[in-house]
Amino acid sequence: MTIGLDEFGIIKKYFSPLSRGESGAYSLLDDAAKVKFKSSSSTVITTDAMVSGVHFPLTEPANYIASRLLRVNLSDIAAMGAVPVGYTLLLALPDSINIEWISSFSTGLAEEQEIFGVTLLGGDTTKCSSEMVLSITMLAEAKENNVLLRSGANEGDEVYVSGYIGDAFLGLSILQRELENSDKKTDKYLIERFRRPTPRLELGKRLVGIATSAIDLSDGLISDLGHVCSASNVSARIIIDEIPISKAAEKIVLDDSKIIRNLITGGDDYELIFTVPSNKSGIVDNLSVELGVNLTKIGEIIKKNNSQSVSTFDLSGNMIIFEKTGFRHF
Repeated sequence: MTIGLDEFGIIKKYFSPLSRGESGAYSLLDDAAKVKFKSSSSTVITTDAMVSGVHFPLTEPANYIASRLLRVNLSDIAAMGAVPVGYTLLLALPDSINIEWISSFSTGLAEEQEIFGVTLLGGDTTKCSSEMVLSITMLAEAKENNVLLRSGANEGDEVYVSGYIGDAFLGLSILQRELENSDKKTDKYLIERFRRPTPRLELGKRLVGIATSAIDLSDGLISDLGHVCSASNVSARIIIDEIPISKAAEKIVLDDSKIIRNLITGGDDYELIFTVPSNKSGIVDNLSVELGVNLTKIGEIIKKNNSQSVSTFDLSGNMIIFEKTGFRHF
């Protein structure tokens, strides 16, 4: 790797400073870290990987890649209602990566650590022969036996989603020049939504004891809600017109039904979709106001339908069929 420093030099200069918030990381000089958790808590662990050309464009600046990598892992923690503590980092980098890239990447991580209060605990840096591979393992704390799961949805529950759906799909489409829009302010907003999704950590924490199930939206709303239905042995009925779309997205999609469908199935939203008993809808409304987060009811949980886990309708009651329900890796 022709970048001017060897593996240990890179760790010492760019990544060791990111571990200063945790004494048990030993400045990344040892083979592993020692992390002490509260005796009354459980440890929650998640791992998410990103591959260049698959999860982000090859032309993306390194600091944005770092932001996105950390935030998508934090979103998994939010979906469990847990509190993040620290993370380990794997970097598999091709020869084309230079020291400027690594410097920008570590700066991006430092900025995100400051925002979300997490610390680098360790990891590995190696060379690869093809596409760049980046992976984070995030550690978090949760009260004993008190986390949000996908498997708790019940018939009669209401289905809610946070934020707005489809902004990231449009942002990526603009970055890849698959979509043209003359409003630069709108473009900037949508691209930022792709590059720096908002992990709903506080919302997830507050939903513990209120929501019966939750999942973060990475692969597309219909696909991810289908995971909840499968785990809970139920089905869902949603109204497509109720799915919240931002004003920025509205400027682009207007009445184009094809693009609207792509917003719903495109993925990369990293919002939370969750279910609550109907008698707790008022609590959700109050929570939306308190947190300043848009929380929208989009449907309900119904008895298991063996032919279709998630059925989608318009306001007139017409069923809408999606050929593709979300992103698939394989």
